Amino acid sequence: MTDFFDSIQPLIVHAEQQGSTLQCAFRCPATGETVEASAHLQKRETAMAGVAQSVGTGMLHSLKYSVGLMIRSALGYGFMGRLLGDASDTLLNQGYGGSQPRFSEEERKDALVRAFQASNFFIWDGRQGGWISASAARQLYTDFEQQLSAYPVEALYDRSILARMLMAVARADGRLAEQERAFVVQFVDPQFGSPDSPDGAPPPSPVELEETAEGPARETMLMLAWSLALTDEHLDASETALLGGFADGLGIDAHRRGELMHWAQIYLLERVIGQCLIDGKLSRQYEEQIVRWAPQIGLNAYQTERAIVQYKKRHHLV
Repeated sequence: MTDFFDSIQPLIVHAEQQGSTLQCAFRCPATGETVEASAHLQKRETAMAGVAQSVGTGMLHSLKYSVGLMIRSALGYGFMGRLLGDASDTLLNQGYGGSQPRFSEEERKDALVRAFQASNFFIWDGRQGGWISASAARQLYTDFEQQLSAYPVEALYDRSILARMLMAVARADGRLAEQERAFVVQFVDPQFGSPDSPDGAPPPSPVELEETAEGPARETMLMLAWSLALTDEHLDASETALLGGFADGLGIDAHRRGELMHWAQIYLLERVIGQCLIDGKLSRQYEEQIVRWAPQIGLNAYQTERAIVQYKKRHHLV
């Protein structure tokens, strides 16, 4: 793990503990591209023993945070993390006061490595002997990431509609719990509305959805809404109806809706896989837990096994 950490240390520009989650940012030395990622901090004796920690609340909080970073980028909400003069030293030496759980230097290094791997953003450049952006290696991208990269939501009006779609998903059960409110405040640019505003940023109407720019970016909007809905791990009838109404308004047919939902499912599954890697490998215990967890986002055992195999092939894992 130490050798791997040493290889990624020059790319670290931001690292901050929030509870049991380590929120990080890495920058490509060749292009200057910055990617944000997160990982669940865990005690080293558990992780290094290869005993699979439950894919539960802590790790899924990191998953939701990762989705939030992606959504914030899609909405054009700029990079807001603290830039640290020497981020790795700050991470490894700072004191964590209050009720923050305490982790050792090696445990924080482990989380940094997992966050880096979960970002799915870098490839090893054997010629230069270092990590570079994976933008030149498109085969590493999932269908979700290819859609997001090729057909971003660019128009200001469309981004405002997307933001209201996401806020509607967050309160699809009829209320906006404090956790969802905090999520919206952190990841949605306030120019697009606020959960604390008098009108509450209402869901977009069918007419407003129809007025978005025609083309594949509409599919990106629906796909992003699915990614947020699935992080709650349980889709109820109100959320399904809401997403179906969005698809109707955006003019997306039933077959394509299914594809976009599946892309979001696989994207989330791969984020979880990335969080579970230890020394670049996926243990049998973690793999079994991932298979048991996957139905919570609507994937069956066959779909999950195929997704794990494809992930291993793309990332040259054994």
